[in-house]
Amino acid sequence: MKVKINKEELINLTKDLIRFKSTKDNPEEIQACLNYIKDYFKYSDVIIKEFVKNNKPSLFISYRDTKKPKLLLNGHIDVIEAEEDQFNPTIDGDKLFGRGSVDMKAGVAASIVLLKEFSKKKNKPDLGLMIVSDEEIGGFDGTGYLVSKGYGGDFAIAAEPNHTESLNKLNIVIAEKGVLWLKIKTRGIACHGSRPWLGENAIEKLITKSKEIKDLFEEASNDEFWKNTINFGKIEGGDSPNRVPDLAELTIDIRYTEETNSDELLKKIKSISDIEVEVLEDAPMLLNKDNVDIINKLKKVTEEVTDNEVNLLKECGASDLRFTSEKGMPSVIFGPFGENYHGLKEYVSISNLILFTKSLKQFIIKEIK
Repeated sequence: MKVKINKEELINLTKDLIRFKSTKDNPEEIQACLNYIKDYFKYSDVIIKEFVKNNKPSLFISYRDTKKPKLLLNGHIDVIEAEEDQFNPTIDGDKLFGRGSVDMKAGVAASIVLLKEFSKKKNKPDLGLMIVSDEEIGGFDGTGYLVSKGYGGDFAIAAEPNHTESLNKLNIVIAEKGVLWLKIKTRGIACHGSRPWLGENAIEKLITKSKEIKDLFEEASNDEFWKNTINFGKIEGGDSPNRVPDLAELTIDIRYTEETNSDELLKKIKSISDIEVEVLEDAPMLLNKDNVDIINKLKKVTEEVTDNEVNLLKECGASDLRFTSEKGMPSVIFGPFGENYHGLKEYVSISNLILFTKSLKQFIIKEIK
């Protein structure tokens, strides 16, 4: 199926967005990036609403004065910290390199290009674009805040990076695990390190208790990843080799499936004796009911454009669409392929980005009135 897009505009816009060092500790660059996006729509027939929550700015762009368009596109312009040269986009063959290239400034650029293009139509689709600046640090002041204020849509798509077996193929993520971050504390009795029997070592206690916590979870692997998992991410305790520590702390990252929920997991962990448990983050799953009609329509259109089968996937990570999913909105991750996000040599595949943009455009034409 032939679908036309402005490839040069798409690539140049992606490169321009990459140049903004929009990290969490650089609010001026975040605002400058959003100002650039607003200016991009200067002569377009759109409504732009601006929001700020806890110094985290967001935009909501639509054709009508509505909080809930039929299709909500969602994207974030904040990125993880990187070396200076990663903010200078470069192209090598099919790869567009740069911090945020695939996570997720290419997806944002595709959404912007399409929104601007459709703004020129007399009969515009019922379409909206939410652009936030705090996804990488939880999303509570961006998508989370806007959803709490009634913003959303009949169907939500985030153009986050996607996994695929071929650059001529696209897949759709229909589920992501829930997230539960906890801090586990154990307490002991301090004394001189030369006479440890006079005290109680909080670190040793934490090691014992951490094994009990670990035993609550099955082993997972690439082949069997859709299980509850736990990661011991940070451990602290003690202040000197010659002092028995009276406090030790372990920070853990739990990812869970629809087979349980955070309350059940928290209850099991709290049942372990002689520990203190602090909840640092409790975020729900992205979860869609089976055979959601609008998702099947996106799948069908994408298969027609790409001439390839589209797989409906589950992922271990989390995204801002957990907020829309929690409100009962069908929500999916559907974006271009790339690799090394959050790392060196992050890139987006240009050919796959073009294929994604064409598929999203055709879906809007066919299904979003």
